[in-house]
Amino acid sequence: MPDDVLISWAQTSPNGFFPRLAAIIIPFRKANNSDALEWTPLAMSILELSPDRIAVLNNLGSRIYPRTWSGSLADILEGRRMLFQVLMSYSDPAVTAWARARDEAFVREIEGERLRDRRVDARFE
Repeated sequence: MPDDVLISWAQTSPNGFFPRLAAIIIPFRKANNSDALEWTPLAMSILELSPDRIAVLNNLGSRIYPRTWSGSLADILEGRRMLFQVLMSYSDPAVTAWARARDEAFVREIEGERLRDRRVDARFE
């Protein structure tokens, strides 16, 4: 379904539909010919237009942590941190505070995962 149709639907009940829409879209993708991630234009439109940006961010943010993975979880989380970092310069202070808090939580998680990775590597040597 085209993004503009989704946005029009959400605008019929912005407080309820924008957060719902944020929960079901693909919120991020790989940037052009790169491993770097970026928010999708639809995700950014939902965030910009929603009267409840924190509800939208909570639904978008819940999709950043992988449910399954292979390889180093720390590396995956490190790559996804940039999604929070982009929002740290957003014009709404509530958004920047949310992004900072989520980024700090990811840093702690990454540090814990790196420690676990070192312990596992040491056992196999």
